[in-house]
Parts: sequence; structure tokens; C-alpha cells
Amino acid sequence: MRHGSRVPAILLAVAVLTPSGLAFADAEIQATIAASTGWTDNYTAGSGTTSDSVFTSLEPGAQVLSASENTVQRLSYRMGLNFFLAGGGSTSLSNNLAWDLSHTISDFTESLLSASISHITTDTATPVTTDVGGGINALPAGANQFLGFNLGAGLSHQISDLWRTTQGVNGSYTTPVSSDGFLVGKTFTGTAALGLDRDFENSNAGINLGGTYTFIEGLGMGAVGAGPLTDQKQVLFTAVARYTRPFTPEWTLDVSAGAAGAAPADDVGNLDIFPTGGGVLGWQVEKHSAGISYNHGVVLNPFLRQNIVADDVVVRGGIPLADSRWLITGAIGYQHARTLTFDSAENTATLNLFSVDVALAYEISPLANLGARYQFADQSSDAVAGTMTAVVPDLVRNSISLVFTAKYPDQTKTVIPFRQPLKMLRDPTLGEPERPRGRGF
Repeated sequence: MRHGSRVPAILLAVAVLTPSGLAFADAEIQATIAASTGWTDNYTAGSGTTSDSVFTSLEPGAQVLSASENTVQRLSYRMGLNFFLAGGGSTSLSNNLAWDLSHTISDFTESLLSASISHITTDTATPVTTDVGGGINALPAGANQFLGFNLGAGLSHQISDLWRTTQGVNGSYTTPVSSDGFLVGKTFTGTAALGLDRDFENSNAGINLGGTYTFIEGLGMGAVGAGPLTDQKQVLFTAVARYTRPFTPEWTLDVSAGAAGAAPADDVGNLDIFPTGGGVLGWQVEKHSAGISYNHGVVLNPFLRQNIVADDVVVRGGIPLADSRWLITGAIGYQHARTLTFDSAENTATLNLFSVDVALAYEISPLANLGARYQFADQSSDAVAGTMTAVVPDLVRNSISLVFTAKYPDQTKTVIPFRQPLKMLRDPTLGEPERPRGRGF
């Protein structure tokens, strides 16, 4: 955050005040660092007139992992600092503090807890995720900063050798902030979900039922000439069937299909029904990897304070160059979405987002990589100022950089379990904890 931000102090206080009951015994510590320098043609993430700048980024981080007979937990922190030569040496700062715990209650029951605090600045020189992953999310123009809180809990109970039930709850709160404190534009999402899964000889199938309550403060704000401010309360009910099958040791398919019903919270009986579903096809052979994913559903974009009906397509890949230490990784993402409104008199805006993220990395050692990265982001919308639809600016940005990454130690013995039925405990808008990855960024 710029000039006099309170966010780092808030995150530090949370870390210091962590209850002693969450103490890490026999802990492993892994430190990470990413440093880059480069150029972007739109360092303020502006619409229309843009400004270019040389930039330097620094992302230190650390995670503490601990495992006992029945419990595995992780506490992680990552900071992102961007310094731009233009604009009088302007800077932006982002922080993320997260905690995960997996506990075996009995031979048949496991629990999962997760909590995180994230500070996000949308005018940095990295328009997509830190890892090359193709993540896409529409953003407002200019300097915008958000503080997000997420808390989740879940249970997984093995009924028999083949059947398992899951239950989970999750709450996410996001608010825009400035050096003066909290601003109007807060969002809250609370979700409760139930799941039933069955294992087959070579596959797994299940069904998930969920209910979500969403509060959006100040819908319609965000641009000069926008419509009157109003708070909106919405409910969303979902039913999804999914199927996972590894065809071979290299190929895996994950598909889902279902429906979602959305309505204003004060008119639940008048549901609008939307089909939902998607699929992921993945392939991996040693250091070669490829994948394509598609998803259609109703999601909240807290940065725009708007529920959207979105279609997402992401293609990813990674290829080592012969037997050398060079690795090329890349991702292309596209989202076509429309805003969700319940008033027929209000306009529905259409959003289109496209992103490209390509990196070439050289493995100096198992601990460090050095390479180059190119990122491109393009978003457009037909939203009109003066309506209750959040105005999404047309935005284009290119970034080129040299990147150094390192971690010590290169691997940890402790791994946080990650189970498909409990994905609902993660907040997709603020990102998930890092997954183990190979060479590259």
C-alpha cells in the first residue's frame, strides 16, 4: 500500500497475536525470494491514456510447516513490493498471511481449517498470478487496494471403504482500503456445503450441494457518472456432480456438471437458474506438462463488487529444452462474462478478458532459477456509466522482466493434504496456497 499504509502493521499484529495453541512443534521452515526488474507500458493499470515505466519487484516469503501424529499445519507469509521509476518513484505493496491445518480426528474422520489475510494492490506490474498459471480476473482501472479475510472449516468422514461424506463452511470478506482506512465497497460471502463421494476401481465420483449468501456494498459505484449507490444481498444455491478419472499415469480427466439458482435475498422464491460445469484435462510426463480447463458458473468478483456469470478457458504447458536446465512454461487464459442483475430495467454488462504469461527459466541449482518473463493482459467491457452495473474499464498492459527465484531448502518433508471435496474451503478470488512445483517461476 502507498505512503503510510496500516496494512503491514495489521498483518504483523495478527502474526504476533497468533494463539499459543497453534504453536509449531518440530517445525520446518522454508524461505523463498523472487526478484525481478523490467518494463511495463501501463504501470498504473490505467484506461485510455497510459504511462510506461521501468520497475523493480521484490517478493520475499516464508512458510513454517509442522507435522505430528494426527496434525499437519502450515503458516505462510509473502510480501510483494514494486518500485516504479515513473511517477516520482511510486511504490505498491502487497501482503498475504495464511494458515492451514489438517487434523485426523479418528480412523474415519478428518478435519481441515484454513484462515488468511490478504492485501492486494491492483496497479502492480504483474497483471496475473505470481506463478505462471493463467489466472484471470477483471480489475478496476488505476490504483486500487483491497484487504481480504478468509476463514474456512470442513470435515471429511469415511462411511465405508467406498463412500465418504464432506461438510464445509467458508466466509470471505473483502474491502477496498486507502491510507485513510476502509472505504465503501465491501463484499461478504458466506458458504455452507455438503458432499458425498464414492471411490471406484480407477475413478472417483461425487455430488456437492451448497448455499451461499453474498452482500455487496455500494453496487454501482466505481466511476464518475455512475448510478446511485445501493447495497445488494443475494443468495446462490448450487448442485454439482463431478467425476475424476486417471486414464493413464500421464493423463487425468476431471469433469463436473450441475446447476445454480440465484436470487435477491429478500425474494428467494424467484430464483434464476443457470447451468454450471466444466472440466480439466491434464498430462504430465516427468518435467513435461500440459493442461486445458474450462469452467462455467456464477462467481463474485469482489474487486468490481459484482456477481458475474462467467466462462473461463485456460491452457497451460511446460517443456524442458532437450536435456538442458532450461524450461519454458506458459499459460493463456480467456474469460467471457456478463454481470448478474435481477432488475430487468438495469443493463447487463459483458466482460472479455484475455491474458498471456510466458517464462523461460534456467535452473542454476535445485535452489535457484534465473530467467525472463513476458505478461500480457487485455480486458474490455460494454458497461455504461450511470447504471447500477460496475463500470469495467478497457485495459491493456504488457510487461517484460528478468526474474530470479530461490528457495531454501528446495523441498520440505511436510506436505499439507489437499483433497478435491474440500476445495470449497478456499477463496478463489484471493488465490490458493502455493502448490509444490518444479523448475520455473
